[in-house]
Amino acid sequence: MAEELPPLAMAEARIGQGLALGGGSGESTWRFSPLSISALASLAIQTQPQVSVFGGLVFEGGNRAGIGATLGIRLNPRAGKTRVSASGIVMGAPFVAYGASVGLGRCHGVSGGMGICTDIEATVFALGSDVPDGRIATQVQAVLGIAIDVM
Repeated sequence: MAEELPPLAMAEARIGQGLALGGGSGESTWRFSPLSISALASLAIQTQPQVSVFGGLVFEGGNRAGIGATLGIRLNPRAGKTRVSASGIVMGAPFVAYGASVGLGRCHGVSGGMGICTDIEATVFALGSDVPDGRIATQVQAVLGIAIDVM
């Protein structure tokens, strides 16, 4: 059976939840991460192996709600369902935080229609007014997405 090829352009609505770790000066605290909701669009810039650029808006809910943006690159090894991503993220309102994110996931049933994507993502925020001096904020989330093949 032939492997399902990922779409050349895709729109994705995502929701994620996980654990957050804040730390510095030898102390750390674990808690639930903010609920994240995002809307992303991606476009392939290379087909073998498939490499895509993606970007979009990110909303974090909870007691420290914020909105921001992300921009990154995604690799689909062997043009299959598995995907690996790396991105920069900026939360800009009402507090500012700059960070980076990496992810590993799979998409099913997207080519030619609509499908489901699942990812595990780790994000580190190290700079900004929402990150105390000498500390970093890290979160690991399970992310579920509904993706649409747009090209």
